Amino acid sequence: MAFRDSSRNIFLEGPTLHAECMTMDRQWKPSKLHLNQILGNANGEFAWLGSDFDKGAEDIRLEGTVLHARLPEAFGKLRDAQPDAEGRCNVVTRGMVFDEAERQRNEIQDAREIEARRSEAEYLLSHRDAFEYSPLPTPTSIRLLKIEPSCGVQDMVHCSLTVVDLADGPVYDALSYTWGNPFPTLESQLESHYQRNTAICCNGRRILVKQNLYDALRRLRQPDITEERNKPYNKTPLIRAAEQGNFGRVYSLLSQGADVTSRDAFGETALHYAAGRGDIESVKVLVVAGSDINALDFKGRKPVDCARMRQRGLSAQVIQFLNERVQPERPHSRTNTCLRNRVLSNGYIWIDAICINQSDDAEKAMQVGIMGHIYKRAQSVVIWLGKERQNVQDAAASELLRAVWLLELATKNRKLEDDTMNVLLHDPDGYLSPALPHTLRNVATDWLRTFEQDKIEDWLNGVPFYRRRWFERAWIIQEVLMADEVTVVCGQFVLPWDIFMLMSCVVETIRNTLKKGGLPWTNSFGFSLAISRGETLLTRINKEDEIPAVTLERKRRAFRREGRLPSMSALSVGRNSSATDPRDHVFAVLSFSLPMQHTTSKGKEIVHPNYVNSPKQLFVTVGKCLMEAHGPSILSLTGDVKNSRVGGLPSWIPDLSTPMYFQPLGMHTSPSTETSTSGDIGTRYNAAGNSLQGQSTHISPNDCLVLKGIKWDIVMETAQPGLNRVGNAASGLIRWASLLNNINGSVPAKLDALWRTFIGDEALGSHPARGLSKEFTGWLKFISIVELSRYSPELSKKFTKATMPANHSRQDYLVVLRGIGYSLESLGTPFSSKEQEFFQKLYDGHSDWASWYCNFLSSAETFGNIIRNKDTSRRLFRTKKNFLGTGPERTKVGDLIFIIPGTSVPYILRSTLPRAVRRSVPLNFNNKIFSSHQLIGEAYVHGIMHGEAVKGIEDKLETLNII
Repeated sequence: MAFRDSSRNIFLEGPTLHAECMTMDRQWKPSKLHLNQILGNANGEFAWLGSDFDKGAEDIRLEGTVLHARLPEAFGKLRDAQPDAEGRCNVVTRGMVFDEAERQRNEIQDAREIEARRSEAEYLLSHRDAFEYSPLPTPTSIRLLKIEPSCGVQDMVHCSLTVVDLADGPVYDALSYTWGNPFPTLESQLESHYQRNTAICCNGRRILVKQNLYDALRRLRQPDITEERNKPYNKTPLIRAAEQGNFGRVYSLLSQGADVTSRDAFGETALHYAAGRGDIESVKVLVVAGSDINALDFKGRKPVDCARMRQRGLSAQVIQFLNERVQPERPHSRTNTCLRNRVLSNGYIWIDAICINQSDDAEKAMQVGIMGHIYKRAQSVVIWLGKERQNVQDAAASELLRAVWLLELATKNRKLEDDTMNVLLHDPDGYLSPALPHTLRNVATDWLRTFEQDKIEDWLNGVPFYRRRWFERAWIIQEVLMADEVTVVCGQFVLPWDIFMLMSCVVETIRNTLKKGGLPWTNSFGFSLAISRGETLLTRINKEDEIPAVTLERKRRAFRREGRLPSMSALSVGRNSSATDPRDHVFAVLSFSLPMQHTTSKGKEIVHPNYVNSPKQLFVTVGKCLMEAHGPSILSLTGDVKNSRVGGLPSWIPDLSTPMYFQPLGMHTSPSTETSTSGDIGTRYNAAGNSLQGQSTHISPNDCLVLKGIKWDIVMETAQPGLNRVGNAASGLIRWASLLNNINGSVPAKLDALWRTFIGDEALGSHPARGLSKEFTGWLKFISIVELSRYSPELSKKFTKATMPANHSRQDYLVVLRGIGYSLESLGTPFSSKEQEFFQKLYDGHSDWASWYCNFLSSAETFGNIIRNKDTSRRLFRTKKNFLGTGPERTKVGDLIFIIPGTSVPYILRSTLPRAVRRSVPLNFNNKIFSSHQLIGEAYVHGIMHGEAVKGIEDKLETLNII
């Protein structure tokens, strides 16, 4: 019930509103409310919608049920506002705020208002019936959502669902978003916030949605925009802002959809006034928003004529800019720009959480099965990345996106040519390449100059915007691959896909440039940048070391060029993504994968979406499909099981719920997305030799894999996991030296075997790797310096992060120094006498430590960049035959090394005999009592990777039961 219908005796006394309000039992209850705590009526009580009303408002008066006041806007000016007593207020929605303090104040106030409205909606809708889904009439039927317009972002969300058939060619958009928290942080309070349900009104009934979708619905609905003209000259707010030279206000109004074609009483547009003032920033943003550069006022003047006449500010730049612009034949549409006046291209949108009955597994499976068609037939796919800030202190997205509209000046009709995008994607120097248009390079550089240099240097260690969870979702590949048009929305910011990709490619180019030691427009190499580069050398890469948006665009273009991916490649994409339901790691890739099938007693079984079968049943089925298609090489797909979300899987079945970010040694899972999707799974190794090729495999009814293999050796000694860490107090380095002492050969030969084992004897596309002993030595000394810095308060304070300990004594430091020196000497890479002298003085602080650090960093980079792209979680081991190798992190002493026909690398298996029985059996690799085994994973053993181990023992094959 409206406030006006449920209240009486309303009067205003100072900043306090008095009324008698009706309660739920229809009794009148006197109420009063200070205007700092208003406005609304919920069960006889006023509801809160604002803050500090009396401090900022002027001319407060009450007329009937309408409260009049003059309220401050974001840029400090007062405007007339008439919030009625139902809580609606026509105050202009805030746009971009460039003052940080002002932004934070507005953010707090908006959050309070939105939360109050959400709570009020929860109460009002709690008395409504829940929405009930009717069955869809045909297999190609879908529901579409229409979001009703609003008067403000705080209003309750009203929408309606309608059923259509894809066969009838309906016009709609589709949403791609994160169901839960869109931010990368795991902060419990934030997680709880995004897990809560919020009520919206759909077809007059109540539907519950998660918080991130609720934010998206509020952002996507069309605002009710009214432009109040200023008499007597008929100037719109946009024209007045341009006339005053207020760029922030101009941008704010454009981002809210202000009309750039509006004219005042003199026939002048906002562009005429901005040009006349010589306001180059406002001129550029108005042109990007679609202002007509050839528009004539009533005196026949174009905007450039106003700039010539008045010669103010940066008029010369304005004149040059407008003269260089080529006006399109038709005025720009506001539907494909960063400053568009609406997000949705039409009134209807498909959103899985609402348009699919989530409680009906049969319907969900059917809709998932046609989801690729749903996204393909959508007029546009809208990507919702969440609000631009996770709290009032967070400004990461705003800092990156607030000037991104500048990049539109490098496009033609807001599109990038395919050749240009190909250069950006494939050229390591990106937009700096001479193959790109001169205009694009200038525009990109102008955009980068809007950032402070230290902000750009931070990109080396990652860009927070690209760490949002949307980029990790399993479903985004399908949603983007299938879309013809894509729009990215992050809070108030809207980016057409081409602009989003241009921004991403430029950021990736800068990151590559930083890795090489500088910035493209300076020769500076700050020491802070050197520290960051050093840290990246020691960081274990868990994901592709590339902006995820760039990787996504590579996949999108490859799909459009080549079509469906081989199942192996598609599954590797899904495996390295995140999904709430483990089964979605498979279901999310079915629309762009070739069919996954295997033979059963009833014929071919093809994998389809099916939420009835458990994740374990699904993964076993997929494993059988892969075994039938590729043979025992799929044993290389076994990854880290400690983070598994699916229990009880046979050890040989790939656990598709755990990521595998590195290319396995024994097969290629991800063919180049730039050249081919042919599905070739061969590798550079051939441990089984030419005499042991293919073999037949058998899968028992209890899913045990039966095949042939040769038991070659036993793991006798291991080092701690991690191939790029010296370890606490140099323990890892000491262990490496210990393993190497038991290996036959000269010191240089041992060192050569060590670094080749670390990188699988492959580097920079070459196998065997070219000589890298010197580079390895430089890297080894550098990571030793990092460990020493933990024991030097002086260096630790300047070099390491605050989390690194710096409370060790001088004695601790010297003990570690001696341990490192001894181990390096055992490895044949001792510190020089000059280096020893330096480190002896380091604890007390050395005057030239910075240059020393840079020198060591320079010598470490080559090998450091190679090993960062390997799986550094692997464990170094020595076999009984004194061979050096690496295996999965869970490799341990007593594990067996097998060579299996039909594969290209050795595999580590573990006996499943009880421990008591194993202790009574001699540790002998020829003992036949080992009959069933658990697969640990693939191995690299230096010296046997090309058939050397099987020569003369081809007849030693035995039957293996891998459970």
